[in-house]
Amino acid sequence: MNPSLSMARESAEGRGPTLGLPSPLVVQPFSVDTSAKRWPDAAEALRAELADRPGRLALLCGAGADRAAEILGAAIGWTPLHVGRVLTAMDAPPNPEAVREVLSNANLLLHCEILFDPELATDPLQLLRALARRSPRVAVWPGRIEGGRATYSSPGRRDHYDRPLSDAVVLRPRPFRFPDEVPYTLERIL
Repeated sequence: MNPSLSMARESAEGRGPTLGLPSPLVVQPFSVDTSAKRWPDAAEALRAELADRPGRLALLCGAGADRAAEILGAAIGWTPLHVGRVLTAMDAPPNPEAVREVLSNANLLLHCEILFDPELATDPLQLLRALARRSPRVAVWPGRIEGGRATYSSPGRRDHYDRPLSDAVVLRPRPFRFPDEVPYTLERIL
């Protein structure tokens, strides 16, 4: 047998290349859900996962996230809440407790950009995680999620945000043609 093929096979089987010893375990920071669930079963499975794991964040991120959120909400009976509209309609800038209270009954949060305003004195990920501990929650993340980090805005701006992300489900919108296709891909960040 070709030596490089033998080493590749041993590596794939979890053994070292020469002594047949176990290889060190490599943990990937996220996994991509490749299940064959169809819509709306996938939406219900997501809701059940979030209910079973209080505090797990579910963030929709990327082009088309608002539309995917609306489709998800319709499938599981959640009404989207426009966070910016609700918070700016208040008479004065709310304190962190008031923000948490206003958002506490909404399971699907859209237009969350206002949460990064320094005047609110809140950490968006901490707020979303606290809300997710009470009940399943999905939020549209207005920034980027890459390499296990959630970011918003550019360095040097007062609303810049960059934090590590853990115990989260990241939903990335994807094109679909048929009503039984899932409108997003799902990544689990451990």
